[in-house]
Amino acid sequence: MTAPLTAPSAPPRAGRSAPARAGLFLALVLVLAASVAAGTRIGTADVGWTGLARVFASRLGLGAEPLPPLLDSLIWDLRLPRVLMAALVGASLAVCGTVLQAVTRNALADP
Repeated sequence: MTAPLTAPSAPPRAGRSAPARAGLFLALVLVLAASVAAGTRIGTADVGWTGLARVFASRLGLGAEPLPPLLDSLIWDLRLPRVLMAALVGASLAVCGTVLQAVTRNALADP
């Protein structure tokens, strides 16, 4: 009688622990939030960090005194949507690249 065929077992995967992955994820989310804030702040009209914080606080209902309507609209209606769309497009391109490498079984897609 012959032994049943079994697939060779894969070696254990060396990776990060769950707390390390959570810490890395949190750090990356903070970097993304900082880059969105910096991208929203930078432009031809000078907007300081306090002005940016006041716009977010007033729009989110945290009781802060709003900026003048023109500056508030500049940040909330023009700059913020552009920065968020850029972040969304960048994330979409990263996902598309990962899927393309996985489909073509490119060696760069290996973990």
